[in-house]
Amino acid sequence: LDGTDWVILRVGEMDALADRPADIAFTNGRVSGTTGCNRFSGSYDVNTTALTLGSLAATKMACHGTAMEQENKLLAILK
Repeated sequence: LDGTDWVILRVGEMDALADRPADIAFTNGRVSGTTGCNRFSGSYDVNTTALTLGSLAATKMACHGTAMEQENKLLAILK
């Protein structure tokens, strides 16, 4: 995964919002990205059977409607 950037197309059962793109990047044991509302970052570890994310820090700007729903679902999945 190191050195890759991913665009998030689905968050659980919902399609990611086209006007609020979400992404995730993996660099040197660190993960960072956007939920479509706020940015997040933290550490990650990967082995032959699992990807494990460490504690994530995120900015806390308020977003309206489905953008906040997308963020809440995505952060719950990443925890």
